[in-house]
Amino acid sequence: MTGAKSHRLSLKRRSMGPRAVSIETLLRRAEAAAESVARDFSAYAGTRLEDVRRLAQEALADRHDAEKWTALRIALRDLQTSSAMAGAAWISRYAGTLHGELEKRETTDRHLPQLVALHLDAVRIAASGAASEDALAELDDKLNRAALSLQH
Repeated sequence: MTGAKSHRLSLKRRSMGPRAVSIETLLRRAEAAAESVARDFSAYAGTRLEDVRRLAQEALADRHDAEKWTALRIALRDLQTSSAMAGAAWISRYAGTLHGELEKRETTDRHLPQLVALHLDAVRIAASGAASEDALAELDDKLNRAALSLQH
């Protein structure tokens, strides 16, 4: 190993020797870090959702501007992957589903405004933390059915 990686200690090495830290302590630190990421992610998700909404409005207003659609897809992919990393599975799922719909449909599809609105509302609901897992699963099912019914 070279560079910064050579200075990292493995979990096993950290729990041994004169400067040892117990596994329990290391796990508590990891749990605290994960909670911090999840807590801080909420603010990030809210900001990113507003960015996605703005980009969607711009793309829908100019259906033939490929750069606007690309920017929207990139923002959705970012929201999807960052949500997954932060443990916000439903946000990730809804953003990914919308990204998939954008990939397989023409930008001139007359149903895109409805699909975008439904999916972004679902992201907002998931990000609020107010809905149960069962409600979010039911919402996912309804989104899938809506996408199927809103074919050309």
